[in-house]
Amino acid sequence: MSATATTTLSANQEVFSRTFDGPSRKRTIPQPQTPPAAPEGGSNDARSVLRTLRKTHPRLVTNMIVRIAIATAVMLFLDFYLKLVLTPILAATIVGVVATPLTFSLGQTLQPAIYSICFLGFDDKFLVACLEVTGVKERLATRHAKGKWHDIKKFEKYGTKILIKIIASFIVGGSGLAAIVPLAGLVLSASLSGWVVAWDMVFVALSGMERRGVVRQAKVVRSNFKEYSKFGFWAVLREEIPLVGPACHVYNVYRASFFLEKLYLDQDGTQGTMKRD
Repeated sequence: MSATATTTLSANQEVFSRTFDGPSRKRTIPQPQTPPAAPEGGSNDARSVLRTLRKTHPRLVTNMIVRIAIATAVMLFLDFYLKLVLTPILAATIVGVVATPLTFSLGQTLQPAIYSICFLGFDDKFLVACLEVTGVKERLATRHAKGKWHDIKKFEKYGTKILIKIIASFIVGGSGLAAIVPLAGLVLSASLSGWVVAWDMVFVALSGMERRGVVRQAKVVRSNFKEYSKFGFWAVLREEIPLVGPACHVYNVYRASFFLEKLYLDQDGTQGTMKRD
């Protein structure tokens, strides 16, 4: 067969194929979507996270050290005033018998509220940084915010957030009256105020997941009250430890990222143990 005939035959076959079979099309088989994996460096080990933060957020780590120093100084002054100034004065009065045990331990029960104020502004930035490093932020955004994390606005930052801190401070202060009972009072105070301390810590994350506003977030906390109370209970107990309380506060904020992961996510990125929202 000549070259001309071969070329003509190939052309006729191609025309036949296009006429009856149609143009060739590649079929694309959809692949199942998988949740975004944690970025390199993400870990549930506090030391690994801190080392990563020192590289990615050096100013935040410096701010953490300064805040810890400030919080420690404030608590030492308050403890000194309550135990060495106010307690002896009250002991010389009629109500001294009742008030002395309270003033002696009141400083410890007030520590979570004091730290919340001393770390104002830092807590939110530190929590978001921990969520980013551990990969939890991206997974929360994918599952609960349609893939886009809601950045906190000025009104939320200076209005809603401060309102929640005021509420938390009043509840911590009120439950602090349980300090009149030695040792057991510290545990009772943590039981009564743990839920609101946990809420204060994760406020910015709830807002990022489109749970905005005091009323909306209050419903979220109420729906999962047991989980918030449990996490907050241990957080308050740690912060009531003298001297190391400020460092424990930073650790609690770090642990809050994994509290959010457990409550709002499973390991495969789907809904976690959250009951309803």
